[in-house]
Amino acid sequence: MMLRASVIVCTLNRCDLLDGCLASLAVQQLAPNDFEVVVVDNGSTDGTQGVVERWMNSVENVRLEFEPAIGLSRARNAGIRVARGDVVAFLDDDAVATEGWLAALLDGYSRWPGVAAVAGPARLVWPRERPLWLVPAMERWFSGLDFGNQPRLLTDSETPFGTNMSMRREVITVAGGFAVELGRKGTGLISNDEKELFSRVRHAGHAIAYEPGAAVWHRVGKDRLAPGWLIRRAYAQGRSDVALERLRLDKVGRDVPTPRRALGMLLAATIRGWPEAVNKLIGADNKSGLAMAQAIRRARCLGYARETFIPSLTPRGGGERRFNP
Repeated sequence: MMLRASVIVCTLNRCDLLDGCLASLAVQQLAPNDFEVVVVDNGSTDGTQGVVERWMNSVENVRLEFEPAIGLSRARNAGIRVARGDVVAFLDDDAVATEGWLAALLDGYSRWPGVAAVAGPARLVWPRERPLWLVPAMERWFSGLDFGNQPRLLTDSETPFGTNMSMRREVITVAGGFAVELGRKGTGLISNDEKELFSRVRHAGHAIAYEPGAAVWHRVGKDRLAPGWLIRRAYAQGRSDVALERLRLDKVGRDVPTPRRALGMLLAATIRGWPEAVNKLIGADNKSGLAMAQAIRRARCLGYARETFIPSLTPRGGGERRFNP
């Protein structure tokens, strides 16, 4: 029996991008009665509601839900609560799905009947020629993802991004959804919400699969091509890393945030490694790229130290504040 899917699209004041996302879902290679699209409005004040209502009037499988509490994790949990499909698939509002995206995700559950989740690649679309300092290794900071050309089960070190992922509704409900301490809130850049969820799912003994045919195009905003945005993103990632370690269940063999480790991170960000960095920079072909890589690494270390010494994302000792199915 073919699984039915619920595609959850969470959005906040990006109606123009949302329109393109929904247009891509209207031309999927599945009949409309084989899946639904749940748009979760997380407090938009632009024309979001009008865009969704227009699609609801022309496509029978689109519906609109509201989550007034700001936060991507809260919005995703709201979508999970009302989802009717066997599988919940997540697509960012600034992403465009290829026509075979959803069918390929569902094929993954047929290929591996016992798998809990299936994800696919996210290919970046730049608003203009990308700057010289933005080298390919930095694409993951923009949710670019490619695990290769072959369908396979992912290793424990490989984690999909929320831009393009899916999970059995029963599994994600039992797991408790997304941790509300993590994930974007408004213009904030805190992350690791998907990583924390997949950590719990794997800890419960489930596998995650990768389907290269389930591809999406992820549109990068112009504001993200500024070095300042990426440095802020790296700083927030350091804070997110501390919060993740405080929340995750499978702490065995992993680094747990401690003042000693945080002091090491602080020294790495401010004092250590400068002579080697300068020597590398002098002989580098792409000096701007290397300098940016150094800035990113040090910003992440600073964020880690800050959140360890002054915790604000989670209480000391962690927390278990997720959604009730």
